[in-house]
Amino acid sequence: MSSVYKLRDFEKKRITVADLKSVQDIVVVEEVKKCFGVSTSIYFIFDETWEKKLSLEIGCSQGLVYGFTRYDDNHERANKLISFLGEKLNFDFDEVIS
Repeated sequence: MSSVYKLRDFEKKRITVADLKSVQDIVVVEEVKKCFGVSTSIYFIFDETWEKKLSLEIGCSQGLVYGFTRYDDNHERANKLISFLGEKLNFDFDEVIS
């Protein structure tokens, strides 16, 4: 089961991948994929401090972060990680079950 976490007012907050990379204990990894000859960057975020790594795919639009997608079943840890990021970068979010 996956969940989508959407940032509230992401256009006003203007959070970028570089902002996420600036948070201590957080690692942002970029994977470049090609689809029909067009390169696309997909970003994943990891919390270094947890024994079992939790990854979230970062959703971006025109350089701004608009949300995260969680693909595993660890809802509580994902929520804590996004809440931690929200505190550090001053944003709120809504969870949309998908």
